[in-house]
Amino acid sequence: MVRSKLGRLDGVGLHQGHPGSPSDESPLLKQVRLDDIDRSDGLFSMNFEPDLEPLIASAKQVGILEPIWLRRKAKKLQIISGFRRFDVAQKLGMETIRSLVWKKERIDDQTAFQMGIHENILGRGLNLVEKGMVLDKLLIRFSLSRNEVIRNWLPLLNLEPAENILGGFLLINTFSKGVKKYLLSHGLSLTNVMLLAKFSKEERLLICRSLSHLRIGENVLREMLTFLREIAHRDGIRIADLLSNSGIHGPLSDHRLSGPQKIEAIRRFLRGKRYPRLLELEKRFSAHKKGMSLSPQIKITPPPFFEGDRFKIEFSFGSLEEYEKNLATLQKLSKERVGDLLMIKGYGSEPV
Repeated sequence: MVRSKLGRLDGVGLHQGHPGSPSDESPLLKQVRLDDIDRSDGLFSMNFEPDLEPLIASAKQVGILEPIWLRRKAKKLQIISGFRRFDVAQKLGMETIRSLVWKKERIDDQTAFQMGIHENILGRGLNLVEKGMVLDKLLIRFSLSRNEVIRNWLPLLNLEPAENILGGFLLINTFSKGVKKYLLSHGLSLTNVMLLAKFSKEERLLICRSLSHLRIGENVLREMLTFLREIAHRDGIRIADLLSNSGIHGPLSDHRLSGPQKIEAIRRFLRGKRYPRLLELEKRFSAHKKGMSLSPQIKITPPPFFEGDRFKIEFSFGSLEEYEKNLATLQKLSKERVGDLLMIKGYGSEPV
């Protein structure tokens, strides 16, 4: 029996042969007709929307160098690993493909799947969605315990061996194809994946469609998703209505704005919607500061969220003249102007 280990296969030799060769536990390396392979059997598949174009271009230049792994079934051959290579061969009109063929009685389902995982990890690697597929199959199809998957398979997939990590990747399997494509094309972290999972299936798709053309950083996206959920919950507003609000739909449809400008406009809208009184405080502070006619070198910073008790004034200078000028400007500030700032702070001491 072929047994898989972490990182290698024991007892697997290569037997180059033909139909008349003696049988043993070793796989047979041979050319196999594509028509003899059952591509519809996806038991061991761990591919999601693969980009075949680079492989096709490579195959046209040098051929398909690595054999696919097959297991003999009743009538046809079953793919253990190499679904993408098979698809490339099919697209290129090839009739046969170089293959390693095992006999079914020599390798059971779980061993075959584990072999496929090893082959993919050592080769192309697996993306976020594909790792979720693998973990789901290990638990559901092959009946491994959660503890076994966490202890042995999460580290192999370069993941932290923790229950919340396993749970996060299993959530990905509940997402629609459109949302999964968004995760991969935008490189979402597991943290944001888990935030997205808190929305309904329809809400997730709406959010991903709305933001699909923007390259949003991880922290900003986390803030946006949090605000969307909190606003909808607090105000009883549907996510669809929030996304169609002019504060979001307007910037998205404004072709005069660049991507970063659209992101900042949406971020400001959501922040103001989530913290309306804080937005009002910021407007009042900005108006008072403008009325002071300060030079660009002088910066006044309010307490965080206007909830602290200290303002900060700082200035920069590049010459003695600039230093004296900025100092003189600050000395001329009237007590009324400074008092107005303190009143803003007092207004902000209430919860926002």
